[in-house]
Amino acid sequence: MFTISCAEQDAAFYFALEEYCITNFPADADTLFLLWQTRPTVMLGKYQNTLKEIDPAYIAAEKIDVVRRPSGGGAIYTDEGCYQYSFIVNGQHNVIDFEPYMDRIIHTLQTLGIPAERNSRNDIAIHGQKISGNAQYMKAGFTVHHGTLLFDTNVNHMAAALKVDPEKLRSKGVESVRERTALISDHVAPTTKRHWFADEFRQNILGQGAHIIELTPEQHEAVQQLADQKYRRWEWNYGQSRETNFSVAGRLPGGRIEIALQLDHYVIQDCQISGDFFSSIDIATLESALCGTRFDKSDVANHLAPVLSGGQLYGITTTDIVALLFPEA
Repeated sequence: MFTISCAEQDAAFYFALEEYCITNFPADADTLFLLWQTRPTVMLGKYQNTLKEIDPAYIAAEKIDVVRRPSGGGAIYTDEGCYQYSFIVNGQHNVIDFEPYMDRIIHTLQTLGIPAERNSRNDIAIHGQKISGNAQYMKAGFTVHHGTLLFDTNVNHMAAALKVDPEKLRSKGVESVRERTALISDHVAPTTKRHWFADEFRQNILGQGAHIIELTPEQHEAVQQLADQKYRRWEWNYGQSRETNFSVAGRLPGGRIEIALQLDHYVIQDCQISGDFFSSIDIATLESALCGTRFDKSDVANHLAPVLSGGQLYGITTTDIVALLFPEA
């Protein structure tokens, strides 16, 4: 295992670094682990509609970055009191699998005396309150699993910056973001500093014999260029919504999903699928499967089934989507 030493606090840079490593790793590369921080940032899931997830006025007033991840899942708030981790692993599967990575994170936290536990598809909690969210995507034969650790994050900023779906909070049995969220700093000795936690966490993950490398000036510049060309662009972070004339939304076993259609004489002309779900395929593949299809229950099912036959949407099936589009009277 190896890690990269880097002092940036820009989420766009780190998502570009993940992608750069994927596309420049040798085929037999060892696992790369990154532990990083950001300035105040809202990170959106790949399939989310930006303006439905943030408070734009608050974001602008507080100068909070908005950056879209290349993975699915929900919007999160991060700042200097929050740590992000990334595993980049040689090997790609057909379906999302959080378990091996989350188990490793939980074991490491427990080793540090923190009573962490898995409490949902992609969350780690302490006594039922979330301290970590996880996300995952596959590209070019590699798996990227990344997540967050709330050490002493500003929860007030988190609550104000995000528009959290009330249905999601109710599903967790809570009324607010503050009630749902815990901070690791409240479960360690009062004198524990961020840097001690980060150093101990990193050492436990990496183990003995880990290799620490520095980016060359040329590599650093290449990552910055990728961040400029993709992850800092308005088109990536905001400009992905299209006009529609029919939409449905619901919370399914694998997460919230919203399907917006442009219909002409009950034929689907355009389709946009958004939400906090996870997918092991490019969502454009699923959207394209529906374009040109009659808005008919059996037709839609027949076009979706081949695309989703292998569990490509985590916890969401063809039957789930058809039931959302065509609810029983």
